[in-house]
Amino acid sequence: MNLSFFQRWSPCVIAFGAAVGLIVSIVNYFTPGNGISGTEGALLVIGSTLAILMAATVIWLLAGRLRWIGSILFVLILLGILGTALAGYLLESTWLPIMMAVCLIGWFAGLLRTPKSAA
Repeated sequence: MNLSFFQRWSPCVIAFGAAVGLIVSIVNYFTPGNGISGTEGALLVIGSTLAILMAATVIWLLAGRLRWIGSILFVLILLGILGTALAGYLLESTWLPIMMAVCLIGWFAGLLRTPKSAA
């Protein structure tokens, strides 16, 4: 299977955004005095960023094999990104929605196809 440059690196961009988002949400959860430390919402965001990170890693490891699993995870990642960005916004976390925007850029890059050459 010949994947385009964007399709090959899309899961890496998503995983990077999710990993940084995971770090941000862990810091938000454990930093006292920020208004969201120790809350269930902050804990939920830790779980959702971890799920996005793991799904992107699975897609990257599959790299074109078992496309149906990759397709299902790709759709679920979009739902996770949108939900996590909304939760980060509602928790008033500045960096979490930004990291989800990075993930969304990677997600859209995964939609790009290599144009067929006119041979």
